[in-house]
Amino acid sequence: MSFPSFSPDGGVDPTDQAKLDEITVTVPANLDSMQADIAALETGFNRRRSCINVVDNTAVPPTELNGDRYIIDDTGVSNAAWDGAAQNSIVQFNGTSGLWEEQVPNVGWVAFLTSTYRDALFTNDGGNQWEIRPTAISIHNDLSGLQGGLAGERNHLSNAQISALHAAVTLNPDAKTQAALILSGQQIQIKDDVYDYANATGVTQGTGGTLIHTLTGTTDDFNPTDFLTYNYFIFDMSSDRDFTGWEAPPSGVERIIKGINKSDKKIKFKDNDPGSVAANRLSLKEYGSRDCKKGECFAFRYVESELRWWPENRIG
Repeated sequence: MSFPSFSPDGGVDPTDQAKLDEITVTVPANLDSMQADIAALETGFNRRRSCINVVDNTAVPPTELNGDRYIIDDTGVSNAAWDGAAQNSIVQFNGTSGLWEEQVPNVGWVAFLTSTYRDALFTNDGGNQWEIRPTAISIHNDLSGLQGGLAGERNHLSNAQISALHAAVTLNPDAKTQAALILSGQQIQIKDDVYDYANATGVTQGTGGTLIHTLTGTTDDFNPTDFLTYNYFIFDMSSDRDFTGWEAPPSGVERIIKGINKSDKKIKFKDNDPGSVAANRLSLKEYGSRDCKKGECFAFRYVESELRWWPENRIG
């Protein structure tokens, strides 16, 4: 390739000038579109300072504190209180002048909304507008399939489920304490003796709270206060006592009760004794009535098909 030669005085050699005259520059027909594409690339997703929220441009400003920033939408003619700001503008209140200062957005501008924890993106999908979109880190109530409760809550239970849980645990102080710790977010280990309220729906009850109880006479249809919340009993007494039955559990529950005699006296568990109603009686069968002395344990399972309490182990 040859280049034009230049004369010492800075001019172009006449022969080469003729060649230069023959060169034409073709301007692309889509230059305007190309320039627009370049401008879009240069603008990109331009993150602006955060705003409080997107608000109705026809209404008065929600607040007017120095530095307050809003995006005003395109509902209609902007309210005069916005001090002449156009639709879709980002506005910031100047506490010194008492005026709203306007920024007209470009497509691609993004502003974080502090009141909703979402992003506002200015787009042009057939018309300029702000679109509200989740942030990169979703808030809890946006997560599919997880119930978050009311706005601002971060529960995995519905309000009705939480109310039911609170109502249930009022029966047992130990369970209430454990549930309160769980709901407050503290990491704890659930004790084995916390009453399992799911058992009340028909599952065998194997664990529960512990009750220390003094037997004051022959015990029929044993059913102390909050009986359903306890499954382990420590019995004390001043004299030997007869024991004829426990209160039967709700239908569908094969409840297990365990315990120990801590006194110097003995408990006589009596087989099918009429002191208790039929559904509450003990069925010791081959054992007959059995004595439980100091330090000895007992365990009974309620068998609904028999309407009796059966021993889980050898009593005494």
